[in-house]
Amino acid sequence: RAPASTQSRSRATQNGDNPDDDDPEAGDMLDWSHLGAFACQQHNSRPPIPGFLLGPLSVEKRARRVIQRRAPNANRDLVETQPEILRPEDIERNENSSLTFLCARIMERLRDAAAAGMDACEAEAWEGITDEEVTMLMRKHGLNAEGGMDLFRFVINPRSFGQTVENMFYVSFLIRDGKAAITVDENGLPFLGEAEPLRRAEAVKKDVSKHQAIFAIDMATWEELIEVFDIREPIIEHREEVVQRAVGARGWYS
Repeated sequence: RAPASTQSRSRATQNGDNPDDDDPEAGDMLDWSHLGAFACQQHNSRPPIPGFLLGPLSVEKRARRVIQRRAPNANRDLVETQPEILRPEDIERNENSSLTFLCARIMERLRDAAAAGMDACEAEAWEGITDEEVTMLMRKHGLNAEGGMDLFRFVINPRSFGQTVENMFYVSFLIRDGKAAITVDENGLPFLGEAEPLRRAEAVKKDVSKHQAIFAIDMATWEELIEVFDIREPIIEHREEVVQRAVGARGWYS
């Protein structure tokens, strides 16, 4: 059987009355703060976790980097420069160092050296000389039967390995343009001679084709060729080393 207080509360509800309004002690039946303090205290401990999850004992504080912001178009760190005066000798020096000019000079030097060698052979020839002796005499002056120059004697500069490589580079352009050609004698030695550039139609008609050859030279080979061919002076004149100056307002001037 329900208590009397419960029955009275039920009758009050059925009659539309609120029992809490009539009973001043009805709201103090449960002390929720007291219940929560004693009920949760026993189950509010921290769960066990491994010690390494707690992090390091000491953390190094990073220093904050201060970024200085500047205006994007500010005139700063500017170096004062003066305009460079272009003299006539500078223009002449640039023309003398151009690839076309150097190739033309080397081609002219090839003609002069071949002509000088032929003159020396004619001056040393004697009456009744045989063909074999003529060949030996021409070899002495670095020529073959067609009047071509010994390639190694022509391009090697005994004073400078770098200029030897440059001379071979310039000769390759003469061969590419058809102004010079390389022939090989019976001993397998290369000779360089003047040639007439053929037009494309004429080259096709005569079935003339170009062949590419790659020649590698290092310091040891360069020294060995100087000793074998007894090269004392360069046929292509030694060029003075050009000192590069600083970049001016108009660019590089050598």
